Amino acid sequence: MDAARFAPVLAAFLFLIPLMWGAGQEVPTASALIFIFGAWAGLIAVTAFLSHKLRKMPRDNWQERP
Repeated sequence: MDAARFAPVLAAFLFLIPLMWGAGQEVPTASALIFIFGAWAGLIAVTAFLSHKLRKMPRDNWQERP
């Protein structure tokens, strides 16, 4: 499933967003931490959903990597 392969890329992007905030202005640390933990919780939910969907998918539908 392509979404499962994209999940680590999404995670890296989400965790790098706070570094791009505040070009020239300060961002409160609390806001950045709330975003990081919110993104973390969201990624846990997304990967749990993907895991549930992949578990129900028959093995013959899985694509083999060359």
